[in-house]
Amino acid sequence: MTTSSRPYDLIIFDLDGVITTERIYWECARLTLWELLYLRLQGVEPYIAAVHNTAAREQILPDAAIFEVKNRAVNSNWDLTFLAACAMLSSLSELPARVRGIESVEDLLDALHVASLEPLLWPEPLWNFLETSGKRRGQELLSYAGRLSAEAAGMPPVLFEPFGEWWQYLYQRFQGWYSGLLMGVWGATPLTETPVLPVSNLRDVLQALRDAGYTLGIATGRPRNEMLYPLRSFKLLAYFDPQRIVTYTEVEAAQSAYGGVFGKPHPYAIRRALHPQASDTDLLTGSGYLPPVTALVIGDSPSDALAARSAGAACLGVLSGVNGESAHRERRHALLNAGCVDVVDDVTAVLPWLRER
Repeated sequence: MTTSSRPYDLIIFDLDGVITTERIYWECARLTLWELLYLRLQGVEPYIAAVHNTAAREQILPDAAIFEVKNRAVNSNWDLTFLAACAMLSSLSELPARVRGIESVEDLLDALHVASLEPLLWPEPLWNFLETSGKRRGQELLSYAGRLSAEAAGMPPVLFEPFGEWWQYLYQRFQGWYSGLLMGVWGATPLTETPVLPVSNLRDVLQALRDAGYTLGIATGRPRNEMLYPLRSFKLLAYFDPQRIVTYTEVEAAQSAYGGVFGKPHPYAIRRALHPQASDTDLLTGSGYLPPVTALVIGDSPSDALAARSAGAACLGVLSGVNGESAHRERRHALLNAGCVDVVDDVTAVLPWLRER
């Protein structure tokens, strides 16, 4: 029950950029792109050491490019990888003549491997794509990237749709880097999870919110096992109501059952956290009764704000998902433009912000 001293019943946290950093996922995106550039296209000599060299990986996908994509309401790092790979593919010269008649992604990759293409000046194609894609954002931006790839390759557009064969190939390679399997192939140390703040600070924040009477939940684009691992490692999982933890695993199940794309900025994950007893049909169609709740979403990206607004919740933006004064300024603008009620530096400011209300 809401009281005069507590403006919200529930607080729903995004995970990456709010509690955990996204660095491990950004590194997986970079390595997936490096594999395409170096192993498949064989035209990027400066990036040979990328598996063992974080500075080399940064050249492949700079933080600034990641922040720009995230500001376009692209939440998933698999989608980030897909968008960048599409920009790469659509920039290759003379590609249609070289791969004409190919109708599978694996055949395309084999053709690229032996095509002797001109060296690709990367990441300029990604910046060019972002500069020429107009005001597109979210799923519209991803679909546009896929269409350009299909046109460049002269291949069936269905292969390059979000969640299509090209997306699925990149997803599998991305997960291989995340699991450590591909890092091991190269004799490299597996990537590690890191918190956005010292773990003791995060525990203090979550405990203080619990003590103040708030119920805490999570709505994240991570699969469930990739959500559980860092929260258990950091001993943070117990602070959250287990019925109000929603991950990509639940989103994917709903997508398979009902068709469609329900990742953020779609409101499904937040609705599921707000109404854990409701059916997917009610959450997706609004056909059933959903009891009113007063909820605050804590997120670091415009997709969090858009999803929260569609779910009937407020969103407080945090800037812990980006680094640097310029990036903070741009993200603040993007968060407020997407509907955040306010923006703070990180989660340590959440309780003071609530007390002011």
